[in-house]
Amino acid sequence: MRNRSNQLLESVFNTDNRLMIVCEKILDLVTLNLLFLISCLPIVTIGIAKISLYRTVQEVRNSRRVPVLRLYARTFRSEWKQGLALGSIELMVTVVCFFNILFFRGQTAMLFQGMKMLAFGLFFLMSMVMLYAYPLAARFEQSLQEVLQIAFVVAGLHFLWTFGMLVFVAVFAFLLIGSSWTIVFGSMFFLLAGFSSLVYLHLGILEPIFRKYDHLPQ
Repeated sequence: MRNRSNQLLESVFNTDNRLMIVCEKILDLVTLNLLFLISCLPIVTIGIAKISLYRTVQEVRNSRRVPVLRLYARTFRSEWKQGLALGSIELMVTVVCFFNILFFRGQTAMLFQGMKMLAFGLFFLMSMVMLYAYPLAARFEQSLQEVLQIAFVVAGLHFLWTFGMLVFVAVFAFLLIGSSWTIVFGSMFFLLAGFSSLVYLHLGILEPIFRKYDHLPQ
């Protein structure tokens, strides 16, 4: 009986069992989520924070006992130019598109309707490209132009997956703002581990796609 108890304790506290591995991953994701939120506080750094988050989560997915704080900080310092450029493009396009839509929302003339449709189309295209641009920038060593070009091509070649991911994000956002309860619980989720968890899921979807491009120079 005592031997069985000892075996049970050893299996529970063995750092290589499945439960401990899952707990380790969760702790890493919570830590990364906090780092991401802190590094996003100056809005202009959101692009750098995204690349850092994608690269660190990629390591967490593939390895154990990842030094998340050190890796995140190192990536933040080394990728600040690339991240700043990507983040600036994303913020600029988003602000211009939403300003256009809000400014002309009461206008019914054909010209203004066309401008609103153009803004929707541009935002949709930008969202498609950015779904791949940040993970690509975190995985491969490429210039900004090459990252955007490859992201555009990959988004087009895998349009069904791209469209499905955008629909998932839209439905998820719609459900979060459905009621005051979902807003509260959604806010808690994103403050705790929401962003890092979604990136973990996103990389799981992209992994089979990116394996096709591992031959790219790094």
